[in-house]
Amino acid sequence: MSYRGTLIIDTETYDGDLLYTMPPEKFVRISGYKWKGDKEVTLTTDLEEIRSQIRKARWIVGHNIISFDLQAIFGHKSNEWLEIVDQGRVLDTFVFAALLHPAPSVYTNRFGKAAKAE
Repeated sequence: MSYRGTLIIDTETYDGDLLYTMPPEKFVRISGYKWKGDKEVTLTTDLEEIRSQIRKARWIVGHNIISFDLQAIFGHKSNEWLEIVDQGRVLDTFVFAALLHPAPSVYTNRFGKAAKAE
């Protein structure tokens, strides 16, 4: 398959606790996407539109999209989002942020005292 390029996505939904209780067509309120090089962000309430764009993308970039956005878009009963992740096409900035700046082993707690992260 020939992929188009890099797609940046974001999705706004109802409360995350409802991810497994609502169908994606009701759970996802609006999605935004932008192809690298395009000037404008596209906003849509049409899940088939964003799914189609995701399927075309060589890279899909977003924050917390592995744990949340892709599952919200494709639905928790779908494996398609897992297949896309397994193909190595997803760059999740949430994951990279934790790798780049891991949590410290010692931190200052709310009382101003050094505490160990356990």
